[in-house]
Amino acid sequence: MKKKLKQYRDLLREKRDLKGRIRRETALIEQSNAGVRAHTAYRQKLTEEQAECEAAIIEIEEYIKAVPDPLVRMAMRYRYIDGLSWVKTALQIGGGNTADSCRMAVDRYLRGLEGQDEVDRCGQAPGTVPGADGLEGYRADDVSHLRDLESD
Repeated sequence: MKKKLKQYRDLLREKRDLKGRIRRETALIEQSNAGVRAHTAYRQKLTEEQAECEAAIIEIEEYIKAVPDPLVRMAMRYRYIDGLSWVKTALQIGGGNTADSCRMAVDRYLRGLEGQDEVDRCGQAPGTVPGADGLEGYRADDVSHLRDLESD
């Protein structure tokens, strides 16, 4: 889904481009009698492509709208719909969030970890270790196991 999210703004540009092409083809059809069949077939193909773009755009918007976590939902909207950088996304969200915490919250959600662990407002999943010993982000029980192995 991340790939589709990244394509959102390109899909909007493609939709505008196709709309312009359809408008030009329609004008050509109205101006000439020769080749009307070819122009009509091409316009129909462009119209179908435009409908596919619109369907993909709606799918992405509906996906984001269905995200249960408000932080992740807002981060996705700012990043993928509005095209903001992660830094600007964090500033828009506010509340002490950083670019990395917003990005990580979205990445965790997209990897499916959201269903297993709720991500807090700073992007740190409950039950994970927030330390600076190189083990941050690991689940607490995994860290204790790793530390047991180190002590052996």
